[in-house]
Amino acid sequence: MSLHYRKSFLAGFCLASLLIIINSLPQHGLVYPQLINSGHALVFYCANLFLLNLLLGSKTDHKYIITISIFSIVIGFLIECIQPYVGRSRSALDFYYDIIGVFFSALIYLKINSLRSKSTTYI
Repeated sequence: MSLHYRKSFLAGFCLASLLIIINSLPQHGLVYPQLINSGHALVFYCANLFLLNLLLGSKTDHKYIITISIFSIVIGFLIECIQPYVGRSRSALDFYYDIIGVFFSALIYLKINSLRSKSTTYI
């Protein structure tokens, strides 16, 4: 299996940027904690899209897409389980945001690559 660095660059850049921005936000107030919580969906969207593009490139093999997406969900679950041991609180809502981000990244990945394969078929 070869890695597709060029295909995953944009998603990796967005992921790194989001992590920097979200971690620099203040942890108090009315808006910032909710923004950080909802940021889980964007972070996991970019993280799963990064993994899909890195490992699969433009392939649309459903078995691998589901496997990578389940791996991303498991990582989100483990992060929520570990958080009480590093000074943060565990939140089921954060985990739901993680699942939503992973789900939509898999859908977008499938849609983009199926459109890309159809356009190259007709040319």
